[in-house]
Amino acid sequence: MMPAHIIANQRELNTSPFSSHPIGTGPFVLQSWERSGRMVFVANPHYWRGTPKLKEIIFRAQPSTATELVSFQTHEVDANFDAGPGRLPEYSTLTGMRVLRSQSLRLGVAVMNTQRFPFDDVHVRHALAYAIDRGAILHDVLHDAGVVADEMIPSWSWAYTPNVPRYPFDQERARTELAEDGWRPGPDGILIKDGRQLTAVLASVAGDQPGARLDAMVQAYLRQIGFSLTIKAYPYGIIFDNDGPIRTGNYNLAFYTFSVNYDPSALDQDGCDQFSPRGDNDTRYCDPTIDRLERQALAMTDVAQRKTLYAAIQQRRMTSLPTLPMYFRERVGVVSDQLAYYTASRGIIPQWNAWQWSKP
Repeated sequence: MMPAHIIANQRELNTSPFSSHPIGTGPFVLQSWERSGRMVFVANPHYWRGTPKLKEIIFRAQPSTATELVSFQTHEVDANFDAGPGRLPEYSTLTGMRVLRSQSLRLGVAVMNTQRFPFDDVHVRHALAYAIDRGAILHDVLHDAGVVADEMIPSWSWAYTPNVPRYPFDQERARTELAEDGWRPGPDGILIKDGRQLTAVLASVAGDQPGARLDAMVQAYLRQIGFSLTIKAYPYGIIFDNDGPIRTGNYNLAFYTFSVNYDPSALDQDGCDQFSPRGDNDTRYCDPTIDRLERQALAMTDVAQRKTLYAAIQQRRMTSLPTLPMYFRERVGVVSDQLAYYTASRGIIPQWNAWQWSKP
């Protein structure tokens, strides 16, 4: 429900005054928003549980994990509740800060643009999956803060389906997959088919040290099967922008993490009408059967019936493989010892008990 008297005549909600001054009933309300990356929330005296203990919470964007690490060291920043595990050893050496690890819904994925060469070929997508040692990436990049994912739904979900296609690390199988698809080694070792080399560009986030390690590992794995991968780094604010390479489909391959829902519905990622800006189908893959099953399951309330449909979805999704699930990672929070009563949650929103937080 939206306030018609405020937005009825607004053609673009993003530029509406309501965008900067939304109405909220939570423990904190938005006071100001600097588009450069600073948001100030103040305590809501009308909050139904009572006025929060903190007077305000300031959210500040950080240009890189390296900058954020310095901010932790100088105590300019009190917390990042989902800093990620990439710098876990460095976080563990911070003084006056505590590191909190908990299960989360954060799924790391390899997203392949199925409308562009070479990932318009399902055999190439399968080969990539077999060629990458996800367990080694989890160990070397994420410091074992998570588990390897074998599908898009976590194993603890009621909708988890154990009998779907799996892609264990097997480079010989990757080579066989490509050979049977007609790829042959060229003079430089890069595979060739129909006069085209097996090459792709990986869209990456500039300045992300853990991400750079992952990119380099994937690049090396693919080179071992005759697949040449070039890495192109973009600023964070560009790569995921609505006009950026991923959302506009101007990319081949990307790695990122996102939070899956407690409910297994993924229509926004699978739907044939969910390409940006309508949804989050960044792979641009359209399977009318998956689309239909997603809509049917979303309209049902019977768990057993939904489970059957999601099992069929997972079978088709993991066979066509527009997205390779890499790992479910832990939420790694870095929190000042001065911030009391923060409690980690597996949910998407780490600020769930913000009304209880306090500082001396």
